[in-house]
Amino acid sequence: MPYPKPGLNQIAGRITTDWLQRLAQGKAPIPAPGSLASMLAQGLAGAFNGLYGYGDWIYRQQHPATCDADTLMARDVPMFLKDGPKPAVAATGVVEFAAPAGAVIDAGAQVQRVDGALFLATAAAAAGDDQLIRLPVVAELTGPAGNTAAGETMTLVSPVGGVAAQGTVTGAGLTSGVDAESVDEIRSRVIAARRNGGQVGKSGDWELWALEVAGVTRAWAAPQLLGLGEITVFFVRDDDVDGIFPDATEQAAMKAYLEANGTPFGEVWGASPTPKPVDFSIRLAPDSPALRDVVLASLQSVFALEAAPVARYTDGTTVMPVAGVTLPLTHFAEAISTTVGEFDHELIKPSADVVCDVGELAQLGTVTWTS
Repeated sequence: MPYPKPGLNQIAGRITTDWLQRLAQGKAPIPAPGSLASMLAQGLAGAFNGLYGYGDWIYRQQHPATCDADTLMARDVPMFLKDGPKPAVAATGVVEFAAPAGAVIDAGAQVQRVDGALFLATAAAAAGDDQLIRLPVVAELTGPAGNTAAGETMTLVSPVGGVAAQGTVTGAGLTSGVDAESVDEIRSRVIAARRNGGQVGKSGDWELWALEVAGVTRAWAAPQLLGLGEITVFFVRDDDVDGIFPDATEQAAMKAYLEANGTPFGEVWGASPTPKPVDFSIRLAPDSPALRDVVLASLQSVFALEAAPVARYTDGTTVMPVAGVTLPLTHFAEAISTTVGEFDHELIKPSADVVCDVGELAQLGTVTWTS
């Protein structure tokens, strides 16, 4: 039960009453506002009110869920996050330039996007028999601003003899640029690590280790999915502009990170969940664009809270043996019914529980509104 903090006027009244009772054995009346006793009581009450406030602040600093950001960074992060907060990461990828065989672009060469953003060549690259230079680049600035879609035009800042001035972003684009981890994200990881206890290789430990990788926002461990002595860690990257599901390179990087930082294990895999779009057909009453948007947000919250590539117990640990997740139809109906402004609705599709296999991550698909 929280300690009831008295207000400023309540403290002043207590002090005044106490003084008068002591001086006049309880026979003197309460002094009028502006009297000496009243002014002294107000001054002392202000001091005590500050002490009460300081006590409240001290209380909040005791737990990472409520402490200030500087307390979180100075005390909890070194204790629970061995590598500290995840830093911002610059986008990387390949830009292709037409050039005669043997032409070279040196490491450090600058490439400019149409909006002026600069990228640097991370290594020298030469044109082969196909007369193309595939130049690996990294954004000059960290963060998602460097992410660039495949097919975008890039220009060499300093011309190179024989090499086309303009090139094209190839492959999956320039990706993996992410902001530094926010305080709320750091706080969530600290609380999860604190709740999980010592990191000795439990399924929750592998999820925490996966979340240490820049850009990874959610992770699910699946022990023995492929056999004894094996663990698969599914993960997604919710903030990537090209989609939340990691590509082969990002999965390989996760595997390497887990092998280097996790406890010794037989086989470790970093894997992308398989998307499972769930289409909806809904009749709303009343029906309006604004209400539709709120209903969509309510449905998204169901997927955010319940969808996962592996089932979990209520304490957050993975169900063993590993199993898929089932999203009850009633949960979607409830989400729509509890939306503010909804009077009545008919959920036409889906017509049954959404059953996912292991590795499938249910997502909101196409929504059709009927009248």
